Amino acid sequence: METTFLKVGTIVAVTAFYIPFLIVITKGLGAKSGRRHFYRSLKNVFERETDDLRAIDQISIIYRKISEGNTEFSKKYRTPIDICEDLLARVTGYTKWTFKFHYSLSFTAEEI
Repeated sequence: METTFLKVGTIVAVTAFYIPFLIVITKGLGAKSGRRHFYRSLKNVFERETDDLRAIDQISIIYRKISEGNTEFSKKYRTPIDICEDLLARVTGYTKWTFKFHYSLSFTAEEI
C-alpha cells in the first residue's frame, strides 16, 4: 500500500514539474523556428534585391506572414525592426560557427 502511494506521489510530482517545463521549451522552439524562417528569407531578399525600398517592403511582408503563423514569434518580436535588431545582435555576438550551428546559415560582412 505504501509503495502505491509512493508511486502515485512520484508520478504526480514528476508530471507537475515536466508539463510546465515542456510548455516553456515548446514556446522557445516556436520563436526559434520563426527566427530561422525570417533569417533565411532575409538572406534570400538580400541576394535577390538591389533596390532598398523593394527589399524593405519584402521584409515587412515576410515578417507579417511569419507573425500570422507563429504566435510566439509575434509576441517576442512586435515589429520587423525588433527582429532585425535581434539578428544583428546574434550575428555579431555569436561566432560564425555557433550562428551557423543554430540557424544553418551564415551572413557575409557585406550582408551584415
